[in-house]
Amino acid sequence: MSFELSSRPPGEDPQSILIYGSGDAAISMLALGFAQRGRPQFAWANCAGSTHELELRTRELLDVHAGVGRWDSVEPRQLEPQSVRPEAVDDLVEMGTDTSRSLLLNLLRLPPLLQELVSITPPLSDPVTIVLTRVDALPAGLARDTFGDPSLHDTLHRGRVTLVVTFHGTPALPLLEAFDRVFRIEEIRGKHWADSFVWSERDPAEIDLLLPQPLRDTWSGLNLNPSLLTR
Repeated sequence: MSFELSSRPPGEDPQSILIYGSGDAAISMLALGFAQRGRPQFAWANCAGSTHELELRTRELLDVHAGVGRWDSVEPRQLEPQSVRPEAVDDLVEMGTDTSRSLLLNLLRLPPLLQELVSITPPLSDPVTIVLTRVDALPAGLARDTFGDPSLHDTLHRGRVTLVVTFHGTPALPLLEAFDRVFRIEEIRGKHWADSFVWSERDPAEIDLLLPQPLRDTWSGLNLNPSLLTR
């Protein structure tokens, strides 16, 4: 896997970003904007599979930009945390520090899908971005327990991984509280996706987004690719 075993990731800080609400195109395009920012390729998986297919335009864009790998369908078992005995990694970290051994153990406890997505991303000198769409299609308890676990996010951050998750509807409180940045989107039926209203529910840096604003008006302020607004 392309994780860097260090207690403090170099370079930009990795984040966990949750985007939820209504409007498939708006939610997916904001996720794409965050994923593409600063790294043109990323890995993504659709947790709903054929049950809730993505809107065609955003699916095509995700396919184009997610050049390092994509999963069109995800089985719930692929997002179940793994059980690992500490003794199982002793031989792998013969000269490692306690910090590197602890991180390796936590990496091996990640759900299989996250391990697989990270393993195909760019070299460990580069930050990694993973996008998971339609997490709401997973069993409610699984989504809450997996993504509401602070240790999962901490492990990804230490491995220099930014996680972007989309959720249609309203997530459970433990899931909301586990993310560094939380954005809510409400679509306006009959309008372009960029006219949907967006506001920040968790992000001290986004003071200007405490109140709902049209997504197109906030796009440049979030340093997102302006060409995506024309899609």
